[in-house]
Amino acid sequence: MADNYTDTFVGEDTLIVNSRLLSNFGYGTVVEVNCPNAIAGLDIGKGGNAVFSLQENGRQADVTVTVIKGSPDDIYLNALNESFKSNFESAVAITGSFISKVGDGKGKVTTTAWDLNGGIPTTPPSDKYDVRGDRTQVLMEYHYSFARGTRILS
Repeated sequence: MADNYTDTFVGEDTLIVNSRLLSNFGYGTVVEVNCPNAIAGLDIGKGGNAVFSLQENGRQADVTVTVIKGSPDDIYLNALNESFKSNFESAVAITGSFISKVGDGKGKVTTTAWDLNGGIPTTPPSDKYDVRGDRTQVLMEYHYSFARGTRILS
């Protein structure tokens, strides 16, 4: 009888924003990529005729990056956000990539990556102060939207 299970091994992840390798992470989720829009749509008309359309806004990727407050990465990301606020018209769109390697427990490794282009900061960084000693108060969350997010597996 064949075993029907999957073993998965996750190694180190790499997060790059505008060619800068980020490394000042706390604990828990350090990057999250969400694609909020449908990639295609359809309408069904009279007689069951269907019209399909590609929706370009389906390429949008919203990204949250979490780093340690006061770290060099926090200082860099904060300055990047401020550069957009101070002179939006001359801002340079943000690029990024998130790369992860996953092993199958049998020696095969798959690289998964997000290639992100046309990014902007969407909100000021999230911050927290807590008198009870909540550990998340030492983390800063940065929020970005990218016009083009592509997931690549190799």
